[in-house]
Amino acid sequence: MVGSSGPRVTMQDVATHAGVSHQTVSNVLNGRASRVSDATRERVVASISALDYRMNQSARSLRRGRTGTVGLALPSFDSEYYGAFAEALMVRFADRGIRLVAEHTGGIVSAEISALASSHLDAYDGFVLALAAGDAEHLDRIEAAKPIVLVGERALANRFDHLLMDNVGGARRATEHLLQRGARRIVVLGGAAAEEESMPGLRTRGHLEAL
Repeated sequence: MVGSSGPRVTMQDVATHAGVSHQTVSNVLNGRASRVSDATRERVVASISALDYRMNQSARSLRRGRTGTVGLALPSFDSEYYGAFAEALMVRFADRGIRLVAEHTGGIVSAEISALASSHLDAYDGFVLALAAGDAEHLDRIEAAKPIVLVGERALANRFDHLLMDNVGGARRATEHLLQRGARRIVVLGGAAAEEESMPGLRTRGHLEAL
């Protein structure tokens, strides 16, 4: 066994210990299970554990041209909405062998813009930003070579992929539901009919459409 204080354990060391080829170890490490029998995979995993093998992620990323990691920046970690959103993304990415790394912006413009800086995005294959403070003017400064997806209710230019809630349709359906139940005096709290492209404005529009 190669101890932690000895020479760095290589993939070939694992292959020799398990009595398999270098390619078989690579298949196991990269999740290509269909190419390896269950018994062989278990033998390789046992050797990895016995030798305390650690994959060189930097070298792996350079060879593949990918990091296998996607970043997610959230304004808050204690929000039920953002917690559920991060959990759903993590599960979907994990199914594809991709790690999700969450960061905190605190809903501050400077932190949101810094998260999209090219030097920061080098650590990721792509980035998801829950936009809470930035607007189109701030995003115009971004020059990123990695895929970026924005999440938020602000109406922005189509420069980046943007996931939005259907505020108009949701408010329309909610109002229609109340009308169908016999309600005739419905109050819209926090409405903003004059600000049509804001979240309150869009929801007010949906409410009025239902009426």
